[in-house]
Amino acid sequence: MRQFSKISKLVLVLLAIILVISCEKKVSRVPQTGEAGGEIVVGIVGEPENLSPIYPSFIAHNEIVDMLFLPLHKNDVNGNIVPMLATSWEYSEDLKKITYYLRKDVLWQDGEPVTAYDVEFTFNLIKDPKNNSPLFSKLQNIDSVKVISDYKIVFYCNKVYPMALFDSNIKPLPKHLLEKEKDQIQYSDFNSKPVGNGPYKLEKWESGKYISIVKNENYSLEDKPFWEKIEQRIYTDQQSIINDLKEGKLDLVYDLTPDNAEEI
Repeated sequence: MRQFSKISKLVLVLLAIILVISCEKKVSRVPQTGEAGGEIVVGIVGEPENLSPIYPSFIAHNEIVDMLFLPLHKNDVNGNIVPMLATSWEYSEDLKKITYYLRKDVLWQDGEPVTAYDVEFTFNLIKDPKNNSPLFSKLQNIDSVKVISDYKIVFYCNKVYPMALFDSNIKPLPKHLLEKEKDQIQYSDFNSKPVGNGPYKLEKWESGKYISIVKNENYSLEDKPFWEKIEQRIYTDQQSIINDLKEGKLDLVYDLTPDNAEEI
């Protein structure tokens, strides 16, 4: 485990408190200063049911999935929308269509290119009610998508819908691996053994103990992973996390209250 001074740990604790107070802000998993490499160990209460981006649940799930799969775009630390899988996008004049232009250098972990067909495939998975994706309601104002080319896709809204940029921001799944399972996607082994396109890839999930992720060597975006490895240790209660943090067994925790911080 990467060692931290008491001051460094206090900074991490304060960052975690800010995370709780400001629900829309997250502690970055990819720091931009200091020496890269090593390992960070994070404590979480509860265990994700899966690691699929179309079945989001609580913070432990979302934090890991955000490092395994790329969205079309994201908000930076200043709240600005910045490209990720998409290089750019544009609305139609009537605000009922949004066209995305995708990067051509993004690969899945297995080396296959990420294309507009993956976005289309994932959109249709979410829109199919039998798949029971929690994201289904998010797409209620977007009827369909159309692939124009390998790296261009159009989302069609059922009304004038300026929020389409946000609601269409999905994290695609690899069509070439999942097409044969599209009718049983909720029960696919992929959900616990994902193949993503983000800065990290799953190394091991030891149920009830930990989930470890390591750098994805096929990641091509500029924001390279800072840590070589991130381990999320699974706990059943917050007090056990606090105890291990005090003993130096953890580097970062989520969901700290002011009382927790005072105890530390």
